Amino acid sequence: MENTIKVISKKNNELNSFWLKGGSILIAILSIASLIGLIFLLSAGLYLENLYQNTDSAEETCKDDMNQEICEEEVNLILQDLQEFVELKLWDIGAALSGLLFITSIPLIMTLWSAENPDLAIKSSWVWLCLHATSQLFIINEYNNWSKQFLDEKFANVQSLFQIFETIFSFAGIICCEFFLFSILAVITFQVRPKSELKLQHEKIIENGED
Repeated sequence: MENTIKVISKKNNELNSFWLKGGSILIAILSIASLIGLIFLLSAGLYLENLYQNTDSAEETCKDDMNQEICEEEVNLILQDLQEFVELKLWDIGAALSGLLFITSIPLIMTLWSAENPDLAIKSSWVWLCLHATSQLFIINEYNNWSKQFLDEKFANVQSLFQIFETIFSFAGIICCEFFLFSILAVITFQVRPKSELKLQHEKIIENGED
């Protein structure tokens, strides 16, 4: 008689469905936030571009000013700042990333909610969250680059310390938020993985001797 150990994988479909549906709700909330971000970035980009194009030139604005030369210099600086802000990649690429997140979230939410293919649902969720983190870091980085350039030009004496704090807190906020989301997904991944069970079996071995 010989004892053998077998590893048996067991799946709790009801429990998997609970966790995967919870994941679908989380992705749905983030998807709505992405849609809001898409609308905001597109609207802001179009508004700023329209504002810049319809703003009078420095000569037109300052034609009745007593100190016309100083006025034109100040207006030109304002227009230059506005142009740089309008030309930020934040508006078009940021909006494109938000749109991509929203579109790709739809089949992902359906896959998670149905719970028919947990492995595909979990892997797709990790990819989607990585894309989400990338988009958020891109938006923050673009804004910080513009902010640094703006402060360098306007407040060269005080910008260094302020820029350091702004960069640290903005990136720290995004990293903490994304870490929290990844932690939730890690818990879901752990909960829906197949559970392994060890089973001891008795096997009888018969040896035939030769006469």
